[in-house]
Amino acid sequence: MRPLLKIFLILAALALGLPGGLLAAEPKIQTPRFDDEQVYFSADEVNQDKELGIMTARGHVEISYQGRVLLADQIAYNTRQDIISASGNVSLLEPSGDVIFADYFEISGDMKEATGKNLRILMANRTRMAAAKSTRVAGDKNHMEKAVYSACEPCKDDPQKAPLWQVKAMKVTNDEKNQTLEYRDAWLEVAGIPVAYTPYFKHADPRVKRRSGFLPPTFGGSSQLGGAVTVPYYWAISNNEDATVSTMVTGKENAVLIGEHRKRMSKGKSDTQASLTADSKSRVKGHIKGTGLYDIDETWRAGYQVERASDDTYQRRYGFRSSDRWLETHPYVEGFAGRNYARMESYLYQGLSAKDDPGKAPVVLPVAELHRVGDAGSQGQYWSFDAGALDIYRGEGTDTRRLSSRVAWNLPYTAPAGDVYKLTAEVRGEGYHVSDYQRYDKEENGLTGRAVPQLSLDWRYPFVRNGEKFTDIIEPIVVGTVSPNGMNPGRIPNEDSLDFEFDETNLFRPQRFTGLDRVEGGPRVAYGVKWSAFGRKPGGMTAMLGQSYRAHVDETFAKESGLQDNLSDYVGRVDYSPTGNLKMLYRFRLDKDSLEARRNEIGVQAGPKAFNVSANYIFVDRNSVSGYPDREQLNLNVSSRLTRYWSANAGTVYNLGKDIEPLSYNTQLVYEDECFALSANYLHKFTYDRDYVGGQYFLFRFTLKTLGEFQASAE
Repeated sequence: MRPLLKIFLILAALALGLPGGLLAAEPKIQTPRFDDEQVYFSADEVNQDKELGIMTARGHVEISYQGRVLLADQIAYNTRQDIISASGNVSLLEPSGDVIFADYFEISGDMKEATGKNLRILMANRTRMAAAKSTRVAGDKNHMEKAVYSACEPCKDDPQKAPLWQVKAMKVTNDEKNQTLEYRDAWLEVAGIPVAYTPYFKHADPRVKRRSGFLPPTFGGSSQLGGAVTVPYYWAISNNEDATVSTMVTGKENAVLIGEHRKRMSKGKSDTQASLTADSKSRVKGHIKGTGLYDIDETWRAGYQVERASDDTYQRRYGFRSSDRWLETHPYVEGFAGRNYARMESYLYQGLSAKDDPGKAPVVLPVAELHRVGDAGSQGQYWSFDAGALDIYRGEGTDTRRLSSRVAWNLPYTAPAGDVYKLTAEVRGEGYHVSDYQRYDKEENGLTGRAVPQLSLDWRYPFVRNGEKFTDIIEPIVVGTVSPNGMNPGRIPNEDSLDFEFDETNLFRPQRFTGLDRVEGGPRVAYGVKWSAFGRKPGGMTAMLGQSYRAHVDETFAKESGLQDNLSDYVGRVDYSPTGNLKMLYRFRLDKDSLEARRNEIGVQAGPKAFNVSANYIFVDRNSVSGYPDREQLNLNVSSRLTRYWSANAGTVYNLGKDIEPLSYNTQLVYEDECFALSANYLHKFTYDRDYVGGQYFLFRFTLKTLGEFQASAE
């Protein structure tokens, strides 16, 4: 049965049930069912003209059917022509959330033909359309005349004021089947001023989240590539998978093919980016970058990271910006089960520095680890077990294979007085097989290893004082550790403990090295104090100061590391945040004798979002283990939320070392509201690397939301 006929059969039944054919209806009268589909109807009055075959409902008419709600001052149904017409404050709420307003609306009984006057549409995503006249044909196409489209909200103070942007057209066709909007004789207005005209264009219905097709081109270029135009094509493969294929044409080099692929699954995801080109010297170049993560079952999952490039500077020259000093390829699998954790992974590196030797880059295949923590006993004691395996191969240089294990017994205890203890007794061991290990003028090959017993006691005693205005906590900490001396024989290469820095984060660790290849030995003790203060209002202050002492000098620690003598340098940290608009940080390492700074980091962030200033100063003394020189650097940044829609920020990075000079400048200005976004970025880098020369970089981007994004850049 036709839907409109169903509705008006109900109206007729109600009308004919009363003398004279007139019904004064109560609102929201529930009507009978037809094919298990409920129709709700209410009106002030209903009558029928049998001679003309017209049934009419007047006064606050409301009809609800199949998720649609129709409101009007008057609705009439012509039974002979099978046409329904609505007039006076007509509005139709669709199941999608769209709301249609009209002065007059007429629709055929089969819903394939319709006409509307002074039509206004508010879509569920808050975009808007209006037309002087709309005609529906063939059940899936709506032809609109003198139409307007915009994603902008009307001005609250002056609703008649032109929106920030709108598209006007003499004719617009809404193809519901293909979900597209086609414009003829269209022009774009910004603040009521026409700025662009086109005889024809089309875009996906704003309610469509994804649609295959060409995206707006981007324009750019650099002194090395010349002018560049990138034309992307978006491919919506499925509901959970898509790809973007782009062609970048440059003025000085050959075209670059760029591809991006994204996939989301119920048990995993993957993202991939790749490019390929042949430069002006016919050298094939490109890169690939991808990540993935997949749940195998409730215990195990696998993932990967892939990063490779044809040469060191390719990504920076062609705009695939990366500040990494190396690229890392990293597949892995890991499992979680209660208190157990297992992981197996591999690493392949590509250095991007001029001094990197590809032949000496390590290939880690595999590195495996197992960790288990036992259940707590009656006194809280528990066992823990760790095991691992490592194989490092190089085309040139040292090859290392390692098996490791650690067994520990842990006893946490809180005394009646409130002091907290943790006793840990452990034995760890590593077995090595090395090849081509050059030590001094001698090459080491063969097996070696060690076993290291260790006993440590961690003691902390927090004292709390509750005052009228604030609460403070003073906590002295002492960690004593005993283990044998000389547990770093020269035949063991150092692969995973090179990047070592002594600071407040590892002061109280029994073993401070980041890896297993180096062991801290001998009797030693670390001591310090923490202090915290918290007011009745948000905000507070924390501070920590500490030092360590060892009975014997350990030559494992390099000069200038802060741990090379019996007494270590002083390390500490101060965090001060009296309000949400002020944060201060000071981290330091001071020479134990002269109190000269070996490491300083000072950070300040002040101000609300309307005007926020941040500064970060860092000084790191040279460390002969890592081989890095002194570094002294200042970062400054100012940001402001100027208005509800406007924001800006500017920053600089300065080298304060031997030569005081800027490393970079950057500025950004952004405007963003519900329908439009505009940003202008400027970056100036004072760096170079072989065939890549840093310079000035401009990026201009503007977005008409629901229509597309346009950007242009220059370098």
